[in-house]
Amino acid sequence: MKKLYKDTKKAYTRRYRVKHADKVAKYNKEHSADTVSRIQARREMVKKMGKGALRHKEIHHSNGNPKDNSKGNLKVAKFGHGGGAGKGNKNASGPHKKKR
Repeated sequence: MKKLYKDTKKAYTRRYRVKHADKVAKYNKEHSADTVSRIQARREMVKKMGKGALRHKEIHHSNGNPKDNSKGNLKVAKFGHGGGAGKGNKNASGPHKKKR
């Protein structure tokens, strides 16, 4: 059942990317700079604290701007901390959350 679901999801994703190539390209262009900045922030914190100290943790940007990698803006947070400077990430779910 899981394989069927995965295959169906892959097929839908491929069709969407072909049909809406302009939307996908626009999204990737807008968000690639944020992703690069987040990776750079993590590298800076690894140099500062060590790789072991950041295992299963995320780097949090206090002001919510991923492009602002100043020392005062970067903090270590638990995995799945909610992210952003606002109300948190409503879509956060996964193996890191305990089901009750």
